[in-house]
Amino acid sequence: MFLLNNFFSIINRINNCYVCVMLKNNFSSKIFDLPQYKLSSLNLNEIKRACVKILDVKDLGKLNDRFEGQQFLENKIKLIGGHLAALDFLKEKTIPITHEFIKNYKPIIKTVSETYVVVSFANNSYPIIRITDFKKPRIFVMEINDCKFCVFGIGTTEILNNKLNYDLTSSNNLVFKALDKLTIQHNI
Repeated sequence: MFLLNNFFSIINRINNCYVCVMLKNNFSSKIFDLPQYKLSSLNLNEIKRACVKILDVKDLGKLNDRFEGQQFLENKIKLIGGHLAALDFLKEKTIPITHEFIKNYKPIIKTVSETYVVVSFANNSYPIIRITDFKKPRIFVMEINDCKFCVFGIGTTEILNNKLNYDLTSSNNLVFKALDKLTIQHNI
């Protein structure tokens, strides 16, 4: 996990709305009123049930007893919640959260005009992306906690293909550092 250091993200709750203040070199460079999404308890419970079934454990308690089970569940909540937040942001129809969808999850959203890839990442960390030639825009969604997500914006292929916007990790992944270059507007 790469923590935000020079480019630090602070989430504050103001008037029931999360506001992200982006700080660069101790100066406030931008303030975003980011679109928010709250994962319903129905969807959260469906993700939990699917994870229990996928990992072939007796119940949620047994899943939580296993370190890898808890990690698996947390990752699925981050991925599926980020996907639902991106659908909401794009004003697309919500998909049913089924065992098959969760088991075979692909971070792709197809709209009438565009195909997007969803990049879900944890609070206080930069998104990590595999090295590739980006042909599709990415929607960056940060998980605030288990049930709350905020959409940072859309990365165009021009931004994504600019290598200056990344740091390389030892595992040949890219740490996307250009969160301030994302756009919140999209074509519907």
